[in-house]
Amino acid sequence: MTANRIKLTVGLGIVLLITAAFYWNKHHSTASEDIALSTPSNVRPSLEAANQPVPPRPSEPDPADRSFSQAEPEPAQGWKQQRFQNLIKDLSDPEWKIRRGAAALLKDGEVPADMAVPALIEALPDEEWQVRKVVAEALAIYGDEAALAVPGLMDALKDEEWHVRKPAAEALAAIGPAATEAIPSLIASLADEEWQVRNSVAMALVALPDKAAVPALSNALSDEEWHVAANASMALAEIGPDAEASVTSLRKALEHEEWHVRNGAAYALGQIGDQSAIPDLNLLLADEEEQVSKTAREALAKIQP
Repeated sequence: MTANRIKLTVGLGIVLLITAAFYWNKHHSTASEDIALSTPSNVRPSLEAANQPVPPRPSEPDPADRSFSQAEPEPAQGWKQQRFQNLIKDLSDPEWKIRRGAAALLKDGEVPADMAVPALIEALPDEEWQVRKVVAEALAIYGDEAALAVPGLMDALKDEEWHVRKPAAEALAAIGPAATEAIPSLIASLADEEWQVRNSVAMALVALPDKAAVPALSNALSDEEWHVAANASMALAEIGPDAEASVTSLRKALEHEEWHVRNGAAYALGQIGDQSAIPDLNLLLADEEEQVSKTAREALAKIQP
């Protein structure tokens, strides 16, 4: 009895396992089909592609193969020229700060003179003094290439704002011999009310030595600002023997409290070569400033070898 029950139980278990396997297989196939049918068409190719083997990577081109072009595309040409043109255009912008900024950028001297100088000359009489100042400074950068700006710079020496007059004198100095027509204007400006302007003018006359400037430079030796007096003596030294009329003033300048002035005066006397200065230069050999005594010795050797 017990054996029969065991056999019956085993048989029922086998039947249940076969039935369960049948239903599981049927359900699994249906679910796969449902997924395939419910997947949008634009996704299915991707799913299918994901199961495909990865195609081999294309081989790198052989550098020796001249059919393969390695040349990179060339950058746009003329970008620098366009930048230059934009700067020139900005010099006439309605906003004065933009005009000043453009002039300041032109101070690097990168823009060719044939483009920059005419535009700067046109901008020199700008209504804003801050623009005029930077324009004059920019013209100085171009040196003798800015020779056409001399008339405008001569006018700028009379500007109501000393910040403009000063760089105008410096620009004339930078232009050099091509600015000789400005010498009378520079001589007049040695009497400017601002010492910074007088100093720049004296330096300009160092670059543009002319006998006509001797009287004004002699007066400048007694300027209240020692920088002006020192540069005036250097201008007289550049004029040389033609500055003989300044010897009396130069001998007096040998007693100046500032050693730069004494040194410049001694040097100028040596360049002029007037023997009347020998006694004063001998006294200067004992100057407390070594450079002054050295310059005095060299001046004496030049006057009386």
